[in-house]
Amino acid sequence: MNDLKTPFTKQYFKIRKLSDTELNERRSLTAMAIALQMEKNLAPWQQSFDPKKDIEYKLPYDVIQQRFILGYNLIELIARKSDNDKFCKKQYINLNDIKKNNYHLKKGSKSIPMELFLKYDISYPIDPKTKRWTFKMTKTKEFIAYNKAMFHIEDLVGKYNFINLDKEIEPTKFIGNLIRNTKVTLIEEKHLIESYYAPRRDQIHIGDKTSYSNDRVYYSELLRHTIRSLTKPGRISEKGTEGFCKDKNDIKFLRDKFRVELATMQLCIMTKLPYKPTLTKLDNKKISYNFGYIPNYLVIVANDSYRLVNKALEIGLNLTKEQAQTQIIDKNSFKEKIKKDLSSPSAKQEDNSIKKDTSIADFIKNTLSEGKYSNRKIIDLVLSQDFKELTDKDLKEKKDIVKNLIKDVSKQINRKR
Repeated sequence: MNDLKTPFTKQYFKIRKLSDTELNERRSLTAMAIALQMEKNLAPWQQSFDPKKDIEYKLPYDVIQQRFILGYNLIELIARKSDNDKFCKKQYINLNDIKKNNYHLKKGSKSIPMELFLKYDISYPIDPKTKRWTFKMTKTKEFIAYNKAMFHIEDLVGKYNFINLDKEIEPTKFIGNLIRNTKVTLIEEKHLIESYYAPRRDQIHIGDKTSYSNDRVYYSELLRHTIRSLTKPGRISEKGTEGFCKDKNDIKFLRDKFRVELATMQLCIMTKLPYKPTLTKLDNKKISYNFGYIPNYLVIVANDSYRLVNKALEIGLNLTKEQAQTQIIDKNSFKEKIKKDLSSPSAKQEDNSIKKDTSIADFIKNTLSEGKYSNRKIIDLVLSQDFKELTDKDLKEKKDIVKNLIKDVSKQINRKR
């Protein structure tokens, strides 16, 4: 069958509906496999890793459709990894694309059955004239479950050089865009023992960069709490994607934490930031029992993690220049500043946004004149903006350019004094 988004042609293949019984059986097997991995401490989200060094940690994708496999479909692949594998395999192709492109499968190859939900009723009635089955697709109000047969490219006869979908997202700008667009308040505290997100006040509290072994660890921690802030009601949906359960011993609290954990793991891989699990052994044990007992909880939480990842990519990669700058506040002056509406355009003294034609040198000059930020913070502020001078430069080149400009501008200011 052709991709449903393309015009219908004569060459199509049958797609099979899934009964409730078959769907439940599949989900039970997947949940049991995931629960077993978690009990053995072998699930990917239970491991610390650095995607820049640990090359096994790459998100799987469909080589023909050029789409990452996320949400519950990702869980279905992870459930089938062996104990010796750190992560699931990377490149996959669905059966319909194999047939359409005239590829051939190796003898004995077995498909990986995956769920596909469509708001279409697909049937194959027999044409009374030709006595052959035909294709019929009717739009429906509710989703209908279908079987999607996937194969790893190693199952294909011959070798093919498919397009690599391993695109690295520049983390500094991405996270800066996320925070600005959600208007969450970022508060750096020099001696903070443990960073956290306060949902009622909509604030991320984090130690300054000197509290971390390197900048990448700092941004990884910041990314986790930024994702948590996306679960707040009104960001993805009116109800939000997290229950904000008060009782930490309640299983709902752990499921809330687990969906953020899954989303963080996936976005750490995309941004090549180090990932460190936050769920304890006891947390994992409780969650694994819960998934084994009610498999549909795993489906819900996995798909919620997909919504978080999807929203983060949407916000972090498609930011408009007009959106407000992140509020970075020192804790000592927080009590005075909290009285003001930080999201209001009238709070100009805290607005670090730039005019369209402002150069980096002018921005640095104005920021240094205010005397509020360290050189390290000024570098972060510059990198979070869309300056033409930094276009097509990698992160190291950008930092070197900004550092040199800070030195030059500082000398100019000192001469005038």
